[in-house]
Amino acid sequence: MTAHDGADRKQALRATIAERVRGIKPFARAMRAERLAATVLRAPALARARLVLCYRAMPDEIDVDPI
Repeated sequence: MTAHDGADRKQALRATIAERVRGIKPFARAMRAERLAATVLRAPALARARLVLCYRAMPDEIDVDPI
């Protein structure tokens, strides 16, 4: 396998994942965001943390604003 082959496989994998993410319905995405927030906010490590960093989600990603 060459570096070019690896890059092609990586690009194909990214395209597959992007297609699957686009297929998640808004309601399902909102439910996942709700479950994620509940899980993270209950985490003992979060309670002990002095600083927590999050990213701003893109429109097709799970919303982390509630965290």
